[in-house]
Amino acid sequence: MLRLRHERPNGRAAEQRDELAALRAAQDLQNRFGMKPWGIHLVRVRGDKVARALAAQATFSQLMVHAPERDWAQMVIDEMATFPKGRYDDLVDSTNQAILFLRSTGFARTDAETAADAEIEAERAEATRLRRPRLAGLYPC
Repeated sequence: MLRLRHERPNGRAAEQRDELAALRAAQDLQNRFGMKPWGIHLVRVRGDKVARALAAQATFSQLMVHAPERDWAQMVIDEMATFPKGRYDDLVDSTNQAILFLRSTGFARTDAETAADAEIEAERAEATRLRRPRLAGLYPC
């Protein structure tokens, strides 16, 4: 997930340049690491960092995120604890973008999303059951 942004007077030209820069960076990473078992996925970022953090908050509150006993994990936790007033926010932003990507692809689903999907599926099954026409018997009595 790449986001290259530069503030310029003409926002449109800056956005086009940013997309080209992100595409070049992704192509460079693909050329260097193309044989690795992971891939590169460009995502258009919408909203600001605080809005994305609020969108990912449910995933944390349902204890769906595990932090291993590593120095880098503690660094992420510390940065998230001081967000948005902290000096740095890059780890917070990349963590939230990863969580939102996992949620959008169905790999990290909240309890409410699972319950809503089960309810929709039950309604569809009931509607299908009610719409099935009764077939006449092959040998009428």
